[in-house]
Amino acid sequence: MSVGKRFGLALSLCCLVAAAPVMAGPPPSEDLTTPSVSCLASSASSITLQVCGTGTYGAPGGFSIHMKKKSDWLIDGWNATGSYTCLSLGGNCGGGSSQWSLSSGECVSVVISASTVADYAGQNICGVSSDCGIDPLVCGIDYVFRVFAHADGGSLKASPKGPEPPLTCSTSPCPTTGECTLTWGYWKTHGPEGCSPGNQANDWNLANVPVGNLSLSQADACAILQDNPNACGKGGGANGGANAVLILEHQLIAAELNVAEGAIKCGFADAAIVAANAILAGKEYDCVGASTVLGQQMIAIKDLLAAYNDDQCSCPAAAVSPETSANAPSNTRRASWGGLKSIYR
Repeated sequence: MSVGKRFGLALSLCCLVAAAPVMAGPPPSEDLTTPSVSCLASSASSITLQVCGTGTYGAPGGFSIHMKKKSDWLIDGWNATGSYTCLSLGGNCGGGSSQWSLSSGECVSVVISASTVADYAGQNICGVSSDCGIDPLVCGIDYVFRVFAHADGGSLKASPKGPEPPLTCSTSPCPTTGECTLTWGYWKTHGPEGCSPGNQANDWNLANVPVGNLSLSQADACAILQDNPNACGKGGGANGGANAVLILEHQLIAAELNVAEGAIKCGFADAAIVAANAILAGKEYDCVGASTVLGQQMIAIKDLLAAYNDDQCSCPAAAVSPETSANAPSNTRRASWGGLKSIYR
């Protein structure tokens, strides 16, 4: 073969190799942008935040909130010490997206209190959890908050945590009257042994607490307050949803302790206590899914008791007369916990 032919063959092979397609790799990963967070409202034991998706993608996988007393944060930053706590709001749950999945510019409000997880579970709102617990918020205290967007399980990575410095929000000033009610979060931490972290005083004025047909000892009532209302049926099903029995019992015990303490007397709360004990009779240690007809009836009564327990210093002016009977029709529309709070604020 002549030199010219050999050179031509080599040139052809070179060009063939150069023209071979390049295999595409996975799309490059990209950090999500930190959601924005702002203070919306507060009570003596809760703070309501507004969280909004930002950037190109928002927070499709949901987001998490970290919080801490500002006084503690000034000492050791975001170390998981002292009053540090966290809340996860997953954007994918129940086989689809949740209200915590935010597009860019979309916002959602989140009520932060000792009962946040139980309250949202009681409304069958999925994706709400806390693996480090939420302690009762203290009146008249500055808290700091930061948020981050969850990874979406694909090419979008979790956002940085922010803002920095963190957002500061404050609970309302402490009540000045002795007639004000106290939340169930207060009573679960100011009771007998097991309900007194940090050796706090036992403020319970009931030796025995009525629940359904039972008269519980302080220790047994405390155990109920510490119990987590997990789902009754794995994967949903006929008894799906968080345990409405425990969710109701938490608020019932608190209401009875408030009454025993000499807090304000409200007719709707007295009626709700009677209705709660009636509907719990014989079911005190059962698991009733919040999505069931009976569970929804229990949640409706719980909403009334929560409205009474939530740092009230006077009875609400608006009349409240929902169906609280155990035989209430199942198609009665139930007001949400957040909706009831707005009525009483």
